Amino acid sequence: MFHPVCPAPAAVSQTLYTDGNGSQWWDTYNSRSLQVSRVEASTAAYTTAADSTFTLAYDADQDQVTETEPGGVTRTWSGARRRRSCSSR
Repeated sequence: MFHPVCPAPAAVSQTLYTDGNGSQWWDTYNSRSLQVSRVEASTAAYTTAADSTFTLAYDADQDQVTETEPGGVTRTWSGARRRRSCSSR
């Protein structure tokens, strides 16, 4: 879900990351180089994309306003608590 003020541009790149434990995930970035999703590897307990996808949304100033986690949990930032989200975690 994306903020209505800032429609989601088409995804232009995906990057595969691997951490020191061998866990892998894909991050997708839009044409503004903002991360718009993260898809973690499936496990025996979490087998679908819905179980492993995080989605990020931004306002017109390119500040992150929401992050939707697997299971439909959504975190929202506003005002002074907003943060730019251009780096990997």
